[in-house]
Amino acid sequence: MTLVMNRYFLIIIKLALVVCAVGKQVNANDFDLRSDTFVGVAPITADLDDATYSSRAFNDAIRQLMSQVGVNIESFTLIEDGKILFDQIQSKSNITVHEYQIDEEGRDDKAYKVKVSFLYSAGIPKVSTSRCLKIPTYKIETNISVRSDTNVLPWAHLSANEISDQLTNLSFSPNVRILRNPNDRVKTSGLYTLSKKQDKKEKYSLNVRINYEQILAKGILSKSHLMLLSLDVKSDRLNQILLNDFREHQFLIDRKEIGNISISKSRSDWDQTKEAIYRYIASVVLQHVDNLECLQISPNLKLSKGRIKLNFGSEEGVKSNDLILTRDKVGQQIFLKVTQLNKHDTFLTPLSAIEDLSSINLKNVAILDGS
Repeated sequence: MTLVMNRYFLIIIKLALVVCAVGKQVNANDFDLRSDTFVGVAPITADLDDATYSSRAFNDAIRQLMSQVGVNIESFTLIEDGKILFDQIQSKSNITVHEYQIDEEGRDDKAYKVKVSFLYSAGIPKVSTSRCLKIPTYKIETNISVRSDTNVLPWAHLSANEISDQLTNLSFSPNVRILRNPNDRVKTSGLYTLSKKQDKKEKYSLNVRINYEQILAKGILSKSHLMLLSLDVKSDRLNQILLNDFREHQFLIDRKEIGNISISKSRSDWDQTKEAIYRYIASVVLQHVDNLECLQISPNLKLSKGRIKLNFGSEEGVKSNDLILTRDKVGQQIFLKVTQLNKHDTFLTPLSAIEDLSSINLKNVAILDGS
């Protein structure tokens, strides 16, 4: 009976702590969240019931938590609804306990011990950007397509194979795949596209669409041929677009004065101009990939056979000590910890008991740096 009353007593305290935290409308992204475990010890000095010693041991765990953040509370008492404990914590420090869990408790001849895990924030709330995730890009499947306008000068064409070589040599070693359209095998222009069938669908892919056309600009004494290059770069995860960059840039190809005399740029300069175009394409792709190192992606949760699964994993930057924040149907914060970290997904468990997992908001999810 004493053990049952003891647990009920500690649950009451927990509810008081959570209610106070929710009442303050704590924004977890604005706090330095920490997670620590302490073993509270109460020496056995008299013939008292377990509930009394459990409360004393719990008090000791709280004192250790206070000491961890540099607060010294010499003594305090614990009453049934937990208010004095919480009031003293809040009045003597700027610590907020969001969640706690009793992992183990028991006694021997000398002491009663309670092992408690706390999730708390200490210090003044700080403004910070939300945690970003990364996209694994090393040897990412990269598909390129090249299309040209029919009015392009006959000697001013871009080669999908040469572009492929340029991209393949980039630092992230993309797996570039192109194939000339069978209907355009003899031409140097036209559409190039990926047609090789894959044994399995890659989770991530980079898609680069290149289109170029000629623009004729006539002046009083000259006319110029410009190439308008359109570059559309997309990254997707299972066909869902994560990042899209679109760029346009003009390159001078040929300029002639009256009398059809070439100046500034001409066919003899094409190889140099073409290399500049290829370098520009590579620089845009590389900048796109650099941006994939930190993306503001909205992760989702999924209930799978009674387990909670996050749709990102270690490859996307999730760490084993991260904390996942979501809410229930009434808006109360729920913190989850990592129990199984896989490459592209993560299994989680709540830090506190939740009677109905279906009450968890599966879409409004934030990933917080663990301690």
